[in-house]
Amino acid sequence: TTRLVQLLQQRYYVPTPPNMDKHELEVYKTKKLARIQIKVFSVLKYWIEEHWQDDFAGDTELHAQLENIITAWKSESANPWSVKSGMQLSAIIKRKMQGHEKRLQSQSKAPKLLIKPMTKLSQF
Repeated sequence: TTRLVQLLQQRYYVPTPPNMDKHELEVYKTKKLARIQIKVFSVLKYWIEEHWQDDFAGDTELHAQLENIITAWKSESANPWSVKSGMQLSAIIKRKMQGHEKRLQSQSKAPKLLIKPMTKLSQF
């Protein structure tokens, strides 16, 4: 799974083709690069929202790798889309981590007994 995160990061930062003039570069950024980055963001968002428990909750290396990507996106002041994407993923991760902690706390508590010990069948 760390390899998949690496590949998604590489795809997000796809290199600009050489020998483009200013107009071609602008078209490339708005038409091609933006779509690629939106798709990578969507994949990561879906993966985190739907498979947090399976893939991220217990894997500190993967979680750290994801945090590095998000930090890089948030620091791209020239690209407002990247900053917004990083903020959204951070919020989702924070929510998932809080839910994971609540789940662990509730699992550590003893379950409530539905039937009291030594209850006779005639008492129902």
